[in-house]
Amino acid sequence: MNIIQRRRRYIGGLPTGYSNTGALALDGTNDFIQLPYNPQAAIRNSFTVGMWISGDSLNTGNGLGNLKYLFASYKTFNVWFAVAIDANGRIRIFFQNGGGAYLAAQTDTTPYSSGATGNSGSDWEHVCIVVTEGSSGSDLTTVKTYINGSEVASTATSSSLDSSEQSSIDLSGGFTTFGAYQHSAGSSNFIGQIPVNIDEMAMWTTALDANSIAVVGNQSDIKDLTEDSGNYDNSSDLEFYYKLNEGTGATAADFSGNGNTAALINSPSWISGASN
Repeated sequence: MNIIQRRRRYIGGLPTGYSNTGALALDGTNDFIQLPYNPQAAIRNSFTVGMWISGDSLNTGNGLGNLKYLFASYKTFNVWFAVAIDANGRIRIFFQNGGGAYLAAQTDTTPYSSGATGNSGSDWEHVCIVVTEGSSGSDLTTVKTYINGSEVASTATSSSLDSSEQSSIDLSGGFTTFGAYQHSAGSSNFIGQIPVNIDEMAMWTTALDANSIAVVGNQSDIKDLTEDSGNYDNSSDLEFYYKLNEGTGATAADFSGNGNTAALINSPSWISGASN
């Protein structure tokens, strides 16, 4: 870390005005973003996944069981973690370890139903899913969903996935994607694709607290997540981070420092970013 970075952290973070000029538009038909690995180690513990999205019809289009997938780390239909939008416009989370233990959660509201805020292609919103592992083997895993830094849903006792069951999940040989879920090898083996504009996708190896998420999901001041800023002090916890500021090409760089360069499958379109 250089002296400017240290000084920025000392005074509370980056100034306003971070600009990510690029994003991707997924057509909901045959394109998606493929990671070169699955984050099994992170998913076995507390973690957070966040992204900026926009679109005119997030609850319509192709899907599996009327579900369209924003993010999925998938091995088989009973070994996976996924974030989807259903036909009613609700955000839904699925988490299963293959041994019968299963967690399902959904937003009480329908933020992406017809006419809802966020359905306009120009209205970017931040969606963040926080998974907290129980503190001991029999304690339940919980999930919270945030939109634009504000909590909109939480699971507690309805969960049937406990800490020991979460820590045993085996995603080896599976696939991790944004914009669909990939069920087997080959760029044509996917389902549940969503028509969405997507930007600034990140995963952290910790459950971000509400104060950090308020910074990460601030629409008026989008941050570079590789720099701590104010109440956000989790830059060192990044598992992956795709700024999508390339503007061209068939790959997306991972700015977490972990080198997980993503492949852009079936040529999604480059568009203007969430933080122009």
